[in-house]
Amino acid sequence: MRTILTLFTFAGLFWTDTPESAWMQVTSKNGRFKVTMPGVPVVQPVKFKQVKNDKIVYHLYTLTTSHSFYYAGYAEWKDGGNDLPLSTFRDVRSRFLKVRKAEVTDEKTTSPEGMYCSDVTAKNPDGDNLRVRTYVGRQRAYQIGVAADSAHASSPDLDRFLASFKVLWK
Repeated sequence: MRTILTLFTFAGLFWTDTPESAWMQVTSKNGRFKVTMPGVPVVQPVKFKQVKNDKIVYHLYTLTTSHSFYYAGYAEWKDGGNDLPLSTFRDVRSRFLKVRKAEVTDEKTTSPEGMYCSDVTAKNPDGDNLRVRTYVGRQRAYQIGVAADSAHASSPDLDRFLASFKVLWK
């Protein structure tokens, strides 16, 4: 009995919804970041937002699987004259949560490598789990997010995706 319990515990460490072969590293040289996603993302059209006398340029990569939606993106000042306003990504995050009728259940902030970081967990009335992580520097900001249906809300795929994000400083 002890051997069977050990095997189930060991197998649980490697339980995943996505086959290992589907996972791939996505690197944005212009965005200076990398992230691991469970498939090939779609590069969305570049968007611009006018802020005061400057433009913020948005770059976004999205991936929809049978049970989850993943995204990774970055924004930067077109001319880089001022600090990037923190509200820029708060607005994006708010729209992501609002479209999914989700409410924030937890938010933590940190400062990894001198950047402001916000890690938000939210749920919607159907029990779907949403996570959004935002990193804001002076002239560049990053945001990654994932929404999973209630049956996959505790999948290790969500943490794997979020933990894989890295800023490439050089």
